[in-house]
Amino acid sequence: MKSRTSFFDKTVLKKDLTRFFPLWALYLIGGLLIMHVLSGFYSDYYGNRAYSIARDLKSLMGPMGIFSACYGFLAAQLLFGDLHNTRLCYGVHALPLRRECWYLSHTAAGLLMGLVPPLVIVLTLIPMMGQFWFTGLLCWAGIALHYLFFFALSVFCMICTGNRFAASAVYGLLNFFSLIARWFAQTIYLPLLPGVRINATIFSRFCPMVELTTRDNFYQIIHQDDCALCVKIQTQGPSYSAITMDGGTHDYTFGGLGGDWGYLWILAAVGIALLGAGLMLYRIRQLERAGDFMAFKPMKPIFLTVYTLCVGGVLFYLAYETTGEGAGYLFFVIGIFIGYFTGRMLLERTLRVFKGKSFGMLGILYAVVTLSLLLTWIDPMGITRRIPKAEKVKAIYLYDGHLSDYQLNNTARIAFRTDVITVTDPEDIEAIRHSHSLMLQEHQTDNFSYSRWFTIQYKLKSGATVTRSYRIPVHGEGWNSVKAYLSKPSYLFGVDTLEQLLQQATNVYCSELGYMPQKVQDALLKALWLDAQAGYVTSNGTSTGQYLVYVEMRVGNQYYTVHFSEEAPNAYPLLKEAQTYPQTMLKYDTLEELIANTYNICVLENNTQLPKNVHAEFLTLLWTDCVNGAVSRFDKFSNGYNIEVQIANEYQSLSLSSDSKCAQWLDGHYPNSK
Repeated sequence: MKSRTSFFDKTVLKKDLTRFFPLWALYLIGGLLIMHVLSGFYSDYYGNRAYSIARDLKSLMGPMGIFSACYGFLAAQLLFGDLHNTRLCYGVHALPLRRECWYLSHTAAGLLMGLVPPLVIVLTLIPMMGQFWFTGLLCWAGIALHYLFFFALSVFCMICTGNRFAASAVYGLLNFFSLIARWFAQTIYLPLLPGVRINATIFSRFCPMVELTTRDNFYQIIHQDDCALCVKIQTQGPSYSAITMDGGTHDYTFGGLGGDWGYLWILAAVGIALLGAGLMLYRIRQLERAGDFMAFKPMKPIFLTVYTLCVGGVLFYLAYETTGEGAGYLFFVIGIFIGYFTGRMLLERTLRVFKGKSFGMLGILYAVVTLSLLLTWIDPMGITRRIPKAEKVKAIYLYDGHLSDYQLNNTARIAFRTDVITVTDPEDIEAIRHSHSLMLQEHQTDNFSYSRWFTIQYKLKSGATVTRSYRIPVHGEGWNSVKAYLSKPSYLFGVDTLEQLLQQATNVYCSELGYMPQKVQDALLKALWLDAQAGYVTSNGTSTGQYLVYVEMRVGNQYYTVHFSEEAPNAYPLLKEAQTYPQTMLKYDTLEELIANTYNICVLENNTQLPKNVHAEFLTLLWTDCVNGAVSRFDKFSNGYNIEVQIANEYQSLSLSSDSKCAQWLDGHYPNSK
């Protein structure tokens, strides 16, 4: 009679849990202490204990992926460690248990070690979470889903390798393979594609350990419109602190699940597939492979290729950063040689790898890499020459500089940058496409002496983006044609007319003048508008002249920052003239307003406080000195006096020349003030 096939053994499960009790017990005890200490410190910060803990658990779900990755790999190392020790591997598999039994029993133990401790921790928090008690279970479910992926990947690496070092190396490569591929493409291939930028966000999504740290939209807890505390504040007055100290708390309600659960379910599905693949590989694994670097022969060339290219890429990067592009590609060739043979040493566990067959495989690898670099440089698909058709473009973002990959991959972030110009008009889009073609031609000639970075991103109606960054000649036709859009007043200030700008601009701050009275502010805005029309104002502070001044302002609900240099024919002369205005120095349009709003005058040399009964006399002289150019805000006069004037809620530090009327007045009334 045929005996029943066993796929699970309770004794093995019990032995795993008791043998490695210190690992999951440390997880449980440490997690309990940390969570309860944190809940005690921060749970009442928002005035609602249940809301605070639920909010913290939501923020914790994603970043816990880093812990799951480390803990899951450690658990797999312990449970499947017999596969990496020759004597232990033969001994264990001599027992009358099928491999499926060993595999499923160890896997069940690993899952229990990673899922039970966080469940216990969450259950101890639930009594403190009130109406949001179920969010604790949601947090546990999220942790369980990404732990399933990381533990399954760890088990898969243990099955595929023959020693712990190899398992760690493969686990690290698989976790960060997408980021390594992105770095390799950006480092080696993108320099051969002028102007092309790649979407780094796509690569990060295939790296769960990094991607999970950016996700927290697992559920929403929203503030109720009929919050009892808000109603009480509205009816009893704005004494918020008194009401909250009296025990008042805001009311919140559960707003539903967020969209990041889809990513967790994908991870869990991949984890289940990896466990299935690990079982199939375990069934055919040769026991004598214990101790080898890779346990399966077909996987050796894959690892060798990835390892070789990584070594070559690292040497390329070091040489490129220190010497230049030519040296980078030379060291890339050398790095492939070093990486290939050191990789074979790891795989074959011997130094005798310099054989004829090895050189033949190395030659094939060189040929493939050379062909790929040549095709990239030739660009037969026309990637570098691609300019999207106007009817497919929704918007164009222009930037007079070089944006980071993170900024370029976040279109929403670009759209709200004050130094990025957004173009949506169909006629302007067509004109910019023409300018782009001119810049592309000038960039390819590479025979200019003075150049600048310029970035253009097309937002297509399909949702995709096309991004290019070039170094182009500042006196070239392409730059001159697009400069009009970078300085177009409607793009720089967000309004169509000067009258709208004067009406809507608030909080105008000039780096050389500070906050100005209304008359000076309006004059400066008019000058900036005229200079912008002539192309002398930019959004990010770069110009063919020397950078000098920036002006910040709020127009409507948007903030804008513009820059101009000494080349600006209207704004710069006005700036030099306005620096001597008493209205600019003293922040009021009339002397009477200044006297009424000045609360303190101090001579800084010896901290002499002028009495209030002389304020009017001194301020009258100070106003005259400002008109005569005898006052500076930047310590211009070293042989005079330095004073500080408290005007309303703002302090003005001023420097007086020795021949100013105020200085003479101080010499006569306070001869020892210096």
